[in-house]
Amino acid sequence: MASPNTHGAPVTRAELREELDRFREEMHRELRHYATKADVANLRTWMLGLLLVVVLNVLGTAGAIVAVVVTR
Repeated sequence: MASPNTHGAPVTRAELREELDRFREEMHRELRHYATKADVANLRTWMLGLLLVVVLNVLGTAGAIVAVVVTR
């Protein structure tokens, strides 16, 4: 890492660009761990589909149990 500018000397354009590139790469590394709106929407859709499957299975099982009890 470049040493900080503590002597009050002006920063060159190349040094500034290098520092900004480093900052951008660091921010990119940090922010890639967060979900996007599309990720959340896809997860929500998947969870809704899973919930629907579970509810339908519970209703089907309950219907089968009721059918067995009624026909006895």
